[in-house]
Amino acid sequence: MREKIQSLLKELWAKDDGTTIREHTDKLLENLQKLRDYYRKEIEELIPKGLPTELREKFWKILELACEYHERMSTFGIHRMGWLMVRT
Repeated sequence: MREKIQSLLKELWAKDDGTTIREHTDKLLENLQKLRDYYRKEIEELIPKGLPTELREKFWKILELACEYHERMSTFGIHRMGWLMVRT
């Protein structure tokens, strides 16, 4: 099943221009790294101080996971607004 999903990510389009989900995701991850490299300190200062330390420490990993899975969720049946969609 995992191999099938990986294969679909390389075939299915994320954009009308023919960009695949994998290409789109890779570009997002690349841009996240740039954001982290250039603005890490400023962004981390915006994280609420009241959050538990473990969440504050995992901020960038959570963002990375969001980049990795955002398009897959809409493709495989979960609407971008968070509602479960049943495809017919």
